[in-house]
This record gives sequence, C-alpha cells and structure tokens, in this order.
Amino acid sequence: MKKKSTGYKPIGKSRSNTSGRPGKAKKEAEKRKKAKTSKKTTPRKVFSTKKPFSYRLSALNPRAPKQLPETEITKKGMPLRKLLRGTPRLMMNNSVDVEILELKRTKTRSGLPAIKAITVTNDPYRPTKVIRKHKTFIIGAELDAELNPADKPVNKQKKVICSCDCENFVFTFEYANAASGASRIVYGNGEPPVVTNPTMAPGLCKHLVAVATRLIKSNK
Repeated sequence: MKKKSTGYKPIGKSRSNTSGRPGKAKKEAEKRKKAKTSKKTTPRKVFSTKKPFSYRLSALNPRAPKQLPETEITKKGMPLRKLLRGTPRLMMNNSVDVEILELKRTKTRSGLPAIKAITVTNDPYRPTKVIRKHKTFIIGAELDAELNPADKPVNKQKKVICSCDCENFVFTFEYANAASGASRIVYGNGEPPVVTNPTMAPGLCKHLVAVATRLIKSNK
C-alpha cells in the first residue's frame, strides 16, 4: 500500500548567507588571517650545507693532532718527485683531463711555503654536466732552517705534505701518505685502506699529479 501524503512541508532555512553581509565564520577567518600577518615572523633556521670537514692550512701543520704516531719514516718524509714517480700510471694518464683553475703560493701559520690550487676535471664521457671543483694543497715541510730555508721552492724540498679533497686521494692515498710522512689525516676517518691500497703505497691523485707536474716543469 502507498503511504498517504502528509501534506505540504515548508522549505527549510537556507544555510547559505544571502544577506550580503559577511557571516560569522568569514569574520573569524579574517581575524585569524590579520592576527597571523601582524605577528613578527622569525626567519626559518637553515641548516648549513658546508662540508663536515672544513679544510685549513693549519691542519697540515706538523704539530697538528690529526697525524699518525711519529716514526723515523714520517720524520724523513718524501719529496714531490718521489711521490710522483710512485703514482700509478692510471692517475698519470687521467691527469691530462685535469684543468687548474687557480694556483696560489702562500704560507702556513708556522711559515712553511705552501701551494694552494683549485682543479676541475674536463671529462667528456661524464654522464652528468655537474662541475666538481677540488682543493689541493702541497706544503714544503723541511724544518731545518739552516740547510733548507723556508722560502725554498716546494718542488725542491726533501719533504712535502700533500692533500686533496677528492675521494680517490682520501680513500686510497691519504693514510698511506701519512704513514710515510707525506700527508695528514684531514678528510679520512683514520682507517688504513685495506681494500683500495693494501700495500700502503704512497702516491698522488690525478689532481695532485697535475699540480705537481706544473710545479716541476716551471721549476719554482
């Protein structure tokens, strides 16, 4: 059976505001907006994007704490030419693609002569076009002022300290060079390279090879 109609039902009150005046909800929203814009906003803290290990020439000072225990081998050290001769042939070949953007002669806080260079690799086979600049340092570490004055050219000194922030040097040569007195532990964690350089052979990365080759050719 069909239900009987109950008759006329009046239309309910419209929920929309048809008066032309702002409603209560709109007024409260405007108040919140004004209060939000009137407050003094503090700048958002931006985390630093710098490298976790900032490089300084003072870190290469012979008295710096980041070095291996001193032995007769580390005291003697190695000259730049000997390090270059012991570098693998692959690094020598790859150094052809390295471009030296900046080369500056300076001194450490202790007065040792130093070479600071910024290099970049122009590799046509690199899949990405990101240019990676690397900082390289070569410091003359002869401390006998009578026989070897501090102003003696770096490439002619019998002991040098080399460093580069590239991965090849950090994971292959930094610890091995430090064990031979030719580097300091600056970027690495102090662990020996048991995989990348198990024989602990000192050497240079392609960036340092490019800088050392220029110094030796210029004879300065």
